[in-house]
Amino acid sequence: MKADLLPWEDVRIEALRASHILDTPPDPRFDAITEYISEFCKAPVVLVSLVDKNRQWFKSNHGLEICETPRDQSICAHAILQSEIFIVPDTWEDERTRDNPLCTNEYMEGKPFRFYAGMPLFDEKNNPLGSLCILDYKPREFSPIEQKLLKVMASQVVTLIELNRHIYNQQILHDEMDHRVKNSLQSVISLIRLYASKADTDRNLSPMGREAFRAIKRRVESIALLHEELYQTDEIESVKLDTFLKKVNRLLEQSSPKQITHNMECTQMTVPSHQATAIGVIISEFSANSIKHAFPEGREGEISFSIKRDSEGQLIVNCRDNGIGGTSDDREDGGNSVEGLGLKLMEASASQIGGIMEKGPVEGGYGLDLTVPIIPHI
Repeated sequence: MKADLLPWEDVRIEALRASHILDTPPDPRFDAITEYISEFCKAPVVLVSLVDKNRQWFKSNHGLEICETPRDQSICAHAILQSEIFIVPDTWEDERTRDNPLCTNEYMEGKPFRFYAGMPLFDEKNNPLGSLCILDYKPREFSPIEQKLLKVMASQVVTLIELNRHIYNQQILHDEMDHRVKNSLQSVISLIRLYASKADTDRNLSPMGREAFRAIKRRVESIALLHEELYQTDEIESVKLDTFLKKVNRLLEQSSPKQITHNMECTQMTVPSHQATAIGVIISEFSANSIKHAFPEGREGEISFSIKRDSEGQLIVNCRDNGIGGTSDDREDGGNSVEGLGLKLMEASASQIGGIMEKGPVEGGYGLDLTVPIIPHI
């Protein structure tokens, strides 16, 4: 016997689909519930059945290989018409289930379902989305304690469905925010690039102004990369530093003269996003500073970065170039105040994360060492 439709069937179907639970992958949380009920009630089949417009789909199907059936074969379609547990002690004795293919020898090849008990799964607006149901191959009674268990577990299933809906909606909002932020950052980067290119040919703009445009461009590009990395994780306040810095390194290579190479070695680690931002700025500015000073007249060279933890858990950042070297004063001044802007940015970034920075000539070039007390990732 085909089940009737609820007067608000369209609203119920809309609520079911708005939960975004249909056709989702298996979930061990749902499976744990059906498995436990099966053990407690000594039932061979336990299902989390969601009644769609033309089918019933099983979010969990303990003891059953199929994941859905046509709706006209759904006993749960009768269950959702009830306000309490729907119990059929013997499906051959109930007119609503007697002719159901799942309850016939012919269709089920001698193993028809003879018992059914299902608790409707009501959402927060009292829409029955489906049922948590028990099936057996023989008629049986359903004790009060078993009924109580089914009700309690049904409420847990509804909680999981609601949680899934909230997570889905949160992800949609997250994606929309990400799209807007990404577009805004790209617009800012494009605008800065435009003005920076004009600044390079504007004779009325001071050298300090030109360098400021370049420094701002590097900072915004670093923030855009950080945003991209944060979006690809489930975290909102921490980031995989090695992945992020490899992207920063690729960006530096793309904007560097062809004769200068960049090498990056970073231990796998997760750090707070503000630390990653500051380290990204320091690396970017060191590269820019080295390109300006270390490789005159098209000289070939290498800029390298090493990031790791020491035995005490501190974050150690080593920046090196193999250029002509020079003193710290040479790097900071160069005869004017323009060249000191990048170093000021590095010092400010180091200070923001409580880092200790040392810079100066090293064997074979120039170097910068940064020590940062790392905040454990929880």
